[in-house]
Amino acid sequence: MDTTSLSLDKIGKSTGSLMESPLINRELSWIEFNSRVLDEALDPSQPLLERLKFLAIFSTNLDEFFMVRVSGLREQLEANPMMLSPDGLTPVSQLKRISERLRQLTELQMRCLIRQVLPGLEEHGVHIIPYGKPQGKAERRAARIFQ
Repeated sequence: MDTTSLSLDKIGKSTGSLMESPLINRELSWIEFNSRVLDEALDPSQPLLERLKFLAIFSTNLDEFFMVRVSGLREQLEANPMMLSPDGLTPVSQLKRISERLRQLTELQMRCLIRQVLPGLEEHGVHIIPYGKPQGKAERRAARIFQ
């Protein structure tokens, strides 16, 4: 499996220059913490199910991040678009940086899942069947189990 293309080192771990402010942005710092969770999923020395677990944790963390922190920034944007965070960033600036960084990380996440983890699981007889697609024997077996 090709693991060289799935590295956080290639896209960088820094969200910006520390010279801009002596403070680190709360939201961007959280993203970098979560990038370390993704690092574990990208590590080919981890067992496949552990890698899948870390991919799932990364996704769950992002769901919560958007529900709480991004929605809070959007509320700030509506209430006072020029309000600055302690590190001097406006809500628009924070949302832009969040978007840029998360696009990179979610692309890595999906490449890891599609190119490495799912094919690796297939090699071990674990098949992901899209919802509504089981047919024949698999459909009957699923019906027995989940009824």
